[in-house]
Amino acid sequence: MSGGATLTLTYNGTAAVGQITPVSVGLTVSTAGFSLTGSPAVSVAIIDGQADTRAIPLEQGNILAFNKYANTANGLTRHYKLTEDVTLPTVLAGESNWEAIGEDGSSFNGSFNGQNHTISNLTINATSDLQGVFGIINGNGTTSAIVKNVGLTGGSINGLGGVGGVVGMIVRGTVENCYSTGNVGSVIGSANGGVVGYNGGRVENCYSTGDVSGTSQVGGVVGHSSGTIVNCYSTGDVSSGWGQVGGVAGISSGTIVNCYSTGDASSTERVGGVVGWIGGGTVENCIALNPAITRTSGIILDFGRVVGRFDGGSLGTGNHARSNMAFIDDPTSTPFTPSPPVISDLNGMHGLDVAVDGTVALDSVFSVGRGWDPAVWDVPTGVNFDVGGVLPTLKNMPGEALNPQEPRIR
Repeated sequence: MSGGATLTLTYNGTAAVGQITPVSVGLTVSTAGFSLTGSPAVSVAIIDGQADTRAIPLEQGNILAFNKYANTANGLTRHYKLTEDVTLPTVLAGESNWEAIGEDGSSFNGSFNGQNHTISNLTINATSDLQGVFGIINGNGTTSAIVKNVGLTGGSINGLGGVGGVVGMIVRGTVENCYSTGNVGSVIGSANGGVVGYNGGRVENCYSTGDVSGTSQVGGVVGHSSGTIVNCYSTGDVSSGWGQVGGVAGISSGTIVNCYSTGDASSTERVGGVVGWIGGGTVENCIALNPAITRTSGIILDFGRVVGRFDGGSLGTGNHARSNMAFIDDPTSTPFTPSPPVISDLNGMHGLDVAVDGTVALDSVFSVGRGWDPAVWDVPTGVNFDVGGVLPTLKNMPGEALNPQEPRIR
């Protein structure tokens, strides 16, 4: 090459290579890039992460290097794909093996496709906000950031606030086909969720099985949502020290559709089986199967089977709740009467009664007519609601050997 320059061709290590026949290669360089010519034809595969079709492959050997690179100025804009299940190293109590990707002022605006693989043992113990695999994701003005098709198994994520199993905060973007099985939370801090801490975008086809905690705005799927949550569920317990706790979302001014929860919810006030507090938007076709809602300080204020407090928006038709959901006054463990009292109503904050005594068919409630899409949900037919019985699961989730972790009525 003229000027003494050197051309280096690097094999990416992912494609199978057979017998190599020597070829004559010509290189053309212009301001638009470069091309190779030869006989036989020479193809060029660019893997620089600057488009989702050129996503950088991630595997066990480079996952920690990815974590460091993704937090650089260039790394935050790139596109990545996971090519195998990975396990992060075990750490001592209180330590971390991961740094959340993206922070306030430098959010992630590329894409991450788990390609239906899992990340095991991801552990964060931080004293700052916005924790998760990704701290903040935000589009760049023309495209939305996206995290999809990845499952988190084991581990735990703890931070100050804005903590999520997958993403701490979505400003503009989507999390879809993801799940987390580890516990999420903070001793002090708000907007914590099993999948996403704060959602200003879209959370779709996701679930969480771990417990979630915080000071306020705590949800099994999302802590604080002004965006959309659709086709999601949680099975862990949710709790806060102050209020705004829900099995799906702690507080919402957006849309929540076709979601359910099965864990206990506890706090001082504004506690609901699906949402703790609605300040707008809508809750529709959601099902609260929580065994109990517990009042932790004796304040009789804003408790509901589906929604704890309703301050505007819409309680759309189709909301249900288990008829024997308990309202408990802790620490005396005596029942209390929520205000307003429970009235079975599809359009009310307490939802329509569902008996969990084996007399009601699952598919009569999780029905296609109410938007439970059979392409998304696997709804058992010929099975009734019953304590210990199986519940619908999401189809096509990552790590089929591990998922679905069969949700059951507690």
